[in-house]
Amino acid sequence: MKRLMMTLAAASLLAGCHTIHFDQEQPVASNKAQSHAQWHHNMALSLVEVSNPVDLDRNCGDNGWETVKTETTFINGLPGAVIPYLGLLWSPKTATVQCQDQQVQ
Repeated sequence: MKRLMMTLAAASLLAGCHTIHFDQEQPVASNKAQSHAQWHHNMALSLVEVSNPVDLDRNCGDNGWETVKTETTFINGLPGAVIPYLGLLWSPKTATVQCQDQQVQ
């Protein structure tokens, strides 16, 4: 039991969360824009993408997108920390799309 706890502690310390932002350089009318978050799945050391790409048109429609953020959160990394070597096979991320409030002209 002690060995398992040490392994989980080491895995949680070595596991890193990361975030990548993609931003438009257009002004935003207000901060009331809606956002959509979904999990995105990769396999085999993140070399194989098994989820469909994030559809910006479906998420934001005619308003367009302001920011797209992909991140590995603690919740995304938890299955790989609990099940040994799962992180090498499956690596989920959270993709969040922030839409513009209205069409910027």
